[in-house]
Amino acid sequence: MSGVPVSANPARLEQAIASLRSLSIETLTGNETTEHAVDGKTPEVVARPSSPQEISEAMSVAAEHGLSVTPLGGRTRTRLGNVPESLDLAIETTGLDQVLAHNAADLTATVEAGITVSRLQEVLGEHGQFLAIDPPLPDRATIGGTLAVGWSGPMTWQNWSPRDIVIGMRTVMADGTVTKTGGQVVKNVSGYDMARMHIGALGTLGIIAEVSFKLTPLPARQATVMATFDSDANCLGAALAVYGSSLVPLAISTLHGQKPREGGGGRGEGQPSLMVRAGGRARSVRRQTDDVASIYKRFGAVQSAVIDGDDAAMMWRRVGDLGWADETAPLTGIRASVLPTDIPGVLHSMQELDDSSDLRWRATTQTAQGVIDIHWLNVEGESSTEHVSAAISRTIKAVQRVGGTAVVTHAPTPIKETLDVWGQPTSAIDTMRNLKRQYDPDRLLNPGRFMGGI
Repeated sequence: MSGVPVSANPARLEQAIASLRSLSIETLTGNETTEHAVDGKTPEVVARPSSPQEISEAMSVAAEHGLSVTPLGGRTRTRLGNVPESLDLAIETTGLDQVLAHNAADLTATVEAGITVSRLQEVLGEHGQFLAIDPPLPDRATIGGTLAVGWSGPMTWQNWSPRDIVIGMRTVMADGTVTKTGGQVVKNVSGYDMARMHIGALGTLGIIAEVSFKLTPLPARQATVMATFDSDANCLGAALAVYGSSLVPLAISTLHGQKPREGGGGRGEGQPSLMVRAGGRARSVRRQTDDVASIYKRFGAVQSAVIDGDDAAMMWRRVGDLGWADETAPLTGIRASVLPTDIPGVLHSMQELDDSSDLRWRATTQTAQGVIDIHWLNVEGESSTEHVSAAISRTIKAVQRVGGTAVVTHAPTPIKETLDVWGQPTSAIDTMRNLKRQYDPDRLLNPGRFMGGI
């Protein structure tokens, strides 16, 4: 690859800003850019394009003047990724917020990358359809940002992953070239792999401008069976029993917290909870909820209830937003991926960790996918860097013991500077490096933020 990026010199920055303004692209400078900082690095200028063409023009300016670029959407996941090596220009895509086409009969839609997930679901819901992704903070999270991060929520189990529902994409490459792959028709798979490579790549290969999706019909009725249990073992046992049954719920999630220490020290997080979301025709939903309730009873549920409508939506939103909403923003977080049957062992290891610091943790699982999201918060005062580093290290080792992988989703910047938050490079690292060399040889896009410091 080319050399390590350094911030552009002041003269180049001034020329670039002048060029952006001459193109009538909205720009922010000075104190207006502070909210767009990433891990303590504030961009010198923020561009707010309103079309793929303007994204292309902004990237062309960046390439001409050697500016490092961070693409941004709703800024809900800026804590994810390694600390950027440099950040001269942020390109915010929220100005691209239109539904360009929706063919309800074919269950397809094409949208601009800056539309929020909530707004798109609202439009699709009017036609009895939805997009099968449910990321945190959907009122702010954009479609492009959600795909760039590559993480969805609990509903991906029955409704595929983000890579499976994208059928076309328009992207802007590091030199400003606009590329288009796939199309609006599901059977049109030309170039589909090219679209897939941008999903989960954190904008390091190009900026997503437009996306075409295949959609899913909304279930006629939905209901959630929730319960609390007296132990993590019983809670996860019930979750795995639902997962292993003939039932096909839309989502299975659990919520866990650190138990109080013996002798009364520390704080606990309440009883573990299990939520199972059923969907379908009314009779099918009733049967599913009855069967789930029977499984809960078998595992000794302390309390259980069936909820629907706004109550269920609010409950799932609280679970999905945990660790990302401002009021629950943690000090540090890890996402672990293991076999569903290994989730109990990892959480048991978490409970056994003898942590004498002021850290406490909470965790949610997407049981069917084998995903565990763990968040640490301070109880009192500031926990030391050593305590946070120790918590990260011990948790990663617990995940690795069962053959899983772990990503540090957020941590204090001084800690992130000492590690690769993506963990040990996988076999895919060579492919990613080759793609980076091919599509961004000067390392302008998010330099250093992706796995292996790409």
